Amino acid sequence: MKTMTVGKSSRTPLKHWILNSELGRLVGVFGNPIAASKVPAKASPFLVVDLCAGDGVATADCESSPAIITKHLKWAAGRGVDIGAVLIEKDANTFSHLQGNTERHEWLTLIHGDARDWVPPDMKEKQAVFIHSDPNSIKDWPITESLMSSMTETTTMLATLGCNVGGLKRMKLDQRVKWYDHVREVVDDMPSYHDAVIISLTGDKARWAYLLRVPSKWTGVTCSAINTTGRRFSDYDFRIGSLRNSRDQFTAIQDYLFLTNAENAEMESC
Repeated sequence: MKTMTVGKSSRTPLKHWILNSELGRLVGVFGNPIAASKVPAKASPFLVVDLCAGDGVATADCESSPAIITKHLKWAAGRGVDIGAVLIEKDANTFSHLQGNTERHEWLTLIHGDARDWVPPDMKEKQAVFIHSDPNSIKDWPITESLMSSMTETTTMLATLGCNVGGLKRMKLDQRVKWYDHVREVVDDMPSYHDAVIISLTGDKARWAYLLRVPSKWTGVTCSAINTTGRRFSDYDFRIGSLRNSRDQFTAIQDYLFLTNAENAEMESC
């Protein structure tokens, strides 16, 4: 039987593989001057923000998100890329562990506090930003409207949607439908050259899912990699929807996550 603790579940290897893959692809571009000159986003600096950093402890299956972020940014710094990172954790005990488990660099800032209260630095036009959001529950969703309004149009991200039956599904419908608004806040202001990809884990009773905002040119590569290599890191099958390429599937996955089985059945019967 698989064991599960907060922030350390059977879903973690896949989640961190996606983070490692997508962040690695980004720093690979910025670390190549020719490739970097051909994209809208500019490393001025390339800022990576982990809104729910956790304790920084690795498991037998994978590195922690702070370690993944630090690894990629060290690589970028070694190639002359201007970088910065902010790791935020609101639990005091967890933050203490994070401090002890994270390499210190002049470009890295650790913050003890609620990410929803964090005030981002002033951004330059088309500054490259990557946001990682991995709350313990979707009720702790840290990507606020004010945060998104302060980000640049060249902001990409990976966000966990933990739509478990014991939490979100017990809320009344008028509360649950607000999560459609959270997704819209991520995707509504996307430039035409960005796409949103939603990945749900089929057969997962907790209905865990991930939301990616990526360059549209990468959608095919991202989805293909998740469908092939990503399967090595998960016991679940996937449903994947792209807002640009398969809007109906993108919407259907949200309905599966945010509505109960009865509500979905009622919609289908209409």
